[in-house]
Amino acid sequence: MCGRFCIAATPGEIRERYFLSSLPTLMLPSYNVAVTQTGLVITSSDRNRFFGKTARWGFKKEIQSQVKQIINLRSETIERTVHMINKDYTTRCLIPATGYYEWKREKNKKIPYYIRRNDNALFSMAGLVSDASVGAAGSDPSFIILTCPSEGILSDVHDRMPVIITRDQEMQYLSSETKRAVPLSLPEIKTNIQEFTMFPVSPAVNNPEHNYPELIDPVTYPGSKQQRLWQV
Repeated sequence: MCGRFCIAATPGEIRERYFLSSLPTLMLPSYNVAVTQTGLVITSSDRNRFFGKTARWGFKKEIQSQVKQIINLRSETIERTVHMINKDYTTRCLIPATGYYEWKREKNKKIPYYIRRNDNALFSMAGLVSDASVGAAGSDPSFIILTCPSEGILSDVHDRMPVIITRDQEMQYLSSETKRAVPLSLPEIKTNIQEFTMFPVSPAVNNPEHNYPELIDPVTYPGSKQQRLWQV
């Protein structure tokens, strides 16, 4: 899964990357985007242009009289879990990121890892964005991240990873013919895992209130077997 991510990019870099004429007001860079926080999502129009807007991470869903937060959905089974979202108000989106965090249990503690492209460039995670919360139209937009089985050495940290859309497939994913949330089929989207690197980072990232560049610096844990950057 993906429960925390990073956008180590300026507004200008994001505008240039996605050819945006404008960008909503948002604190960027942001090194520790957590669930319920506001993030940036990219959508498209019928004219094949990208647009950026803000949305909160997590769909609220009432289940057995309790409101629960949904942050991820499995891409390969989404047609069976469509009841978890309000498809009348939900469309596909891209979530820009420069990396994301996962936690691996080693001995008696969980060690955070940062996963990014080798070139530190922005990439797009596949998502869904909804203008409705708990089925109520007009509420604040919210988004979730789609996941898939981990590949390569990433599976040593977690068995799930975000669906990463390659740059040449971004508009295809958002196109007017397929932009509705379901049915969703991504068999043709394959991430080149060799372009990614992962390494241990400071446990300071565990606190969602921490947000500074040093969070994505590699660190060494005494006694840990993983002491170096892994090229995935």
